[in-house]
Formats: sequence, C-alpha cells, structure tokens
Amino acid sequence: MDCLVHIFERLGLEDLVLGVPFTCKSWYKASLDPLPWKVLNFRWLNLHRRISFQNRFQREYRLDKFSFLGLLRFAVNRSRRSAVEITFPSSHFISLNELAYVSDDWAQQMKGQDPVYGSQVRRKDAGNLVYRPDLCPSLKILSLPYKRLLEVDKQIAQFMPKWKDLEHLNMYVNPRSFNQIIKQIGFHCKNFVGLKTKGPISRQEASAIATWLPKIKYLILNYSYLFKESLMMILEGCRELEELDVTDCRGLDVDDDILKLASHIKTFRYGWVSPMKTIEYGCSKLSYFV
Repeated sequence: MDCLVHIFERLGLEDLVLGVPFTCKSWYKASLDPLPWKVLNFRWLNLHRRISFQNRFQREYRLDKFSFLGLLRFAVNRSRRSAVEITFPSSHFISLNELAYVSDDWAQQMKGQDPVYGSQVRRKDAGNLVYRPDLCPSLKILSLPYKRLLEVDKQIAQFMPKWKDLEHLNMYVNPRSFNQIIKQIGFHCKNFVGLKTKGPISRQEASAIATWLPKIKYLILNYSYLFKESLMMILEGCRELEELDVTDCRGLDVDDDILKLASHIKTFRYGWVSPMKTIEYGCSKLSYFV
C-alpha cells in the first residue's frame, strides 16, 4: 500500500480524480491517503464545457452538474489539511467562495447555505464531496489565475493571515489590493520568500515590497510597467534577493546605478528577450512559478 501511495504522489489531478479510484479496490484505498493530494495543480485540467474531463467527472461521481468549487472541495478534502501547493486554472474566473474554501473563512462564507456539493450527489462515496473543515493551513505555494472577479481582487488580503506558512505567491497580474496583500504577508507569513506578479509597479507598490518583504529572495516582475526609481527602491530595501527578473519591463533601462545595487544578486534577469530584440541576461528556472 505504501508503494502505491508513493507512486500516486507523482500523478496529476486528472489521474487521481478519474483514473486511480476506479481501477480496483486497492488503488481506491491508496488514493484516500492524503500524500498524493499535497500538490493540487488544476492548471492543466481542461475545464471548458462539453470537454471530456467535465463529462467524465459528472458521470463517474453521478452528478447533475459540474462546478469548479465542487472539484476544489473534493481535492482539498482528500488532502486532509496537508495540501502545501494549490495552482488555480489560469483562465478560470476564481470566485470569493473558491478562495475562501482554502482558508478558514469558508465557514463564514457558507453560513445559511447547503454545504453539499450541488446538493445533487447520489454516489455512496458522496461523503468525500460534502464539506468538512479540511482546509489548507499548511499552504506554502499559491498560484492565482490571471482572471479574477473584482470582489476577489479587493479581498485577497483578508486571506493572507490564514496561510502563515505561505512561502511563494504567483498573482499573474497586480490586484487592486496589492499593497494590502504585501502588508499582510509581511505581518503574518514569516517564511515568505517568493513573489511573481506583473502590472504597474509605482512608488507605492515598490515601497510596499521594500518595507514589508525585506527578506524576499525571489522576485519576478517581468512584463511590468517599472521605472528606475521604483526598482532602486526595491533593491535598496530587499538586500537578500537571490533572483530578480525584470525582463521586458516597460519604462526601465538598466544602467550602472541599478547594476551596482544588484551586484549581490546571484541571478539578475533584465533586458528585452522577445524574438525581435534580444539582450544578454542571466537566467535560471524557478520551478515553483511554472
């Protein structure tokens, strides 16, 4: 059984959800172990309507309809509070309920609501789809989608205190509450070391990063609007940076002043790396931001 569990740790969510549990009883039993569910990467699932994953999920679990929230709850429940990484689908419009579910604010969000997935589960295994307080207190890596509803953008900051072990955050684009998010991370996430985002990095955003994340090690700001003054502010405040990516940033020309301040950084990526214009730069892969 232990061997099966370790093998299943290497599988993606589609296999864990639709393949393994329906193969045989021993595989089903092994799939209930929380270890294979520590990394929940929904990015590579095709969640568009009328595509095979949705149809198979409905058919195998005998549901009248599919919702991403139901799938999220299924996977989080299987992890039994052990999930350390969650990657939302990049093109999915994340809702406040979905984000709340991986924090302990879910109970507040669900007051007065039926907690059963769609209220339409007919399978004997339905207990796996019913809400239990199986949240994600050990979350270390969180990747949000680039499509987010306005209500979510405004309230992301309120969830940060729930994820005290958070180390890496990928936001794709700056939310409206960027400064508040960074402040909450600085207050509550003492092991935080990596941030990826893009968008306007003004003096306010740069000041927030320099003030609240002085020990950050990995900062990915490529394709942002970033000027020299803002980057200098970050470099002066974040003296423990090991990797900095400002490639393809509009408004930025890396000069001797910047290079001097960045001389301690092991990997400093800058310049234009598009096919039309390429400048030499240092690089290395950040696997947790893929």
